[in-house]
Amino acid sequence: MRIIWITQTDFNENLDIATWQEMAFELKKLGNKVKLLIPALKNKKSLSVENLDVSFLPYPRNFFLSSISFQFSLFFYLLFKVIFKDYNYVILDHYCVLTTFPFNILSKLRIIKTKFVLDIRSIPVDTFGIQDKIHILRFKLSIYLCKYLFDGFTVITPLYRDKIAKDYGIEKERMGIWTSGVSLKLFNPKSVKSLREKFKLMDKFVVMYHGGISISRGIADAVKAVELLRDEIPELCFFILGRGNVENELKRFVAENGLENNIIIHDPVEYDIVPIFIGMCDVGLLPLPDLLWWRMSSPLKLMEYLAMGKPVILTKIDAHLQIIKERKCGIFIDSSNPLDIKDGILRAYNLRGNLKEIGYSGIELVEEEFTWEKQAKKFYEYLKKVERLKQNF
Repeated sequence: MRIIWITQTDFNENLDIATWQEMAFELKKLGNKVKLLIPALKNKKSLSVENLDVSFLPYPRNFFLSSISFQFSLFFYLLFKVIFKDYNYVILDHYCVLTTFPFNILSKLRIIKTKFVLDIRSIPVDTFGIQDKIHILRFKLSIYLCKYLFDGFTVITPLYRDKIAKDYGIEKERMGIWTSGVSLKLFNPKSVKSLREKFKLMDKFVVMYHGGISISRGIADAVKAVELLRDEIPELCFFILGRGNVENELKRFVAENGLENNIIIHDPVEYDIVPIFIGMCDVGLLPLPDLLWWRMSSPLKLMEYLAMGKPVILTKIDAHLQIIKERKCGIFIDSSNPLDIKDGILRAYNLRGNLKEIGYSGIELVEEEFTWEKQAKKFYEYLKKVERLKQNF
């Protein structure tokens, strides 16, 4: 198959480029030709997978111009590629739906053979202001348009499929499911060097979180839990790798409460460096609260901790329960309340002599179900299904 895969996700701000580059690479290994279209990157080293066919569209750092520039360039790119290059599929996120409208009409009229698939990785999260409300409206409008004009949909979890089916009246059979995954080559506990000495953590019990630092992710509550534990576990260190809109607030809290020896907030690093940081921790932490968007998610961070043989302290939400099930690698807590997080860290600390053994079950889980190779095969089978349905229509 010849595939164009488009996302307007700004990977200069959202560092989760792994999903797109890993899936494009695995689809290529299955014999497909995949062209990845993304906004221009400040640092091309963010692409850690070699030999990807990637094109960068203009994305100026201006709120009013960024989306307009990207979508304008995308329209003319597709005008040439779809009409003259005979691509089988265009896969895109909801940001790009309105731009492809003329091509969707041509596809419905069978003037072009290209099929269009909407890929939904998440619903809008951390939505509080006017700009976010516009984002939600755009998201809903895009799905309604796709219901009638697109050939298929892919979503990240069965729970999300069920919600989309219910809210928008789309048959479940039209939707494919592929979850987050992980590269076992990159996230390999045997191939990373420890950073403990560099950060003076040789005698510390290290709990780690990596990713966005926002009010809805439970990180502020985790920081409060560490404050509650500093006398009980003096050697405790909470290592946060990331950035976000409450980062400065957390740094002030750390300074005002004298927690510099117990909490480290480190700037984000390139994707291929993340395993080295995970390698130095004792346990991962995912204190996501029980919000709708987290319940329907498939946390990439969780797969990465598990692949590195790290047990994870995590909340009892559907997204976590569906992945861990009865495996020993999950240390479940009732909520993202600081007292519950405190309890989870204490339980992990008391198990510190057995954490390596517990972590093996996480490696086995990822190998069985959550490699990018397995997710790409699911996606490829779904695309072949759409192809058959289109031919029979």
